[in-house]
Amino acid sequence: MKNYQIMQKDLKFNWHPCTQMKDHEFLPLIPIKKAKGVYLEDFEGNRYIDAISSWWVNIFGHSNKYINKKVKKQLKKHLNLYSKKIYSSPISSKTSS
Repeated sequence: MKNYQIMQKDLKFNWHPCTQMKDHEFLPLIPIKKAKGVYLEDFEGNRYIDAISSWWVNIFGHSNKYINKKVKKQLKKHLNLYSKKIYSSPISSKTSS
């Protein structure tokens, strides 16, 4: 599928709340297929430097091998625990109160 086709499907079904939807008539969305380091790549192979990403991506880059390894390991245990009464490790039980 090409960028234009993906963009049209996206605009048909998705609302982008932080943008003026009318702007997408002359400022097209760029659908991203993958990201590595500081680069984003669209479905046609064009690469872009990601200059507006989150704090963690700015520091560590997209698809960081070390972080991906640790996330996969954690996902095998559980996704996340928010309760202060349920702990995921001996360290967290000592640091939470």
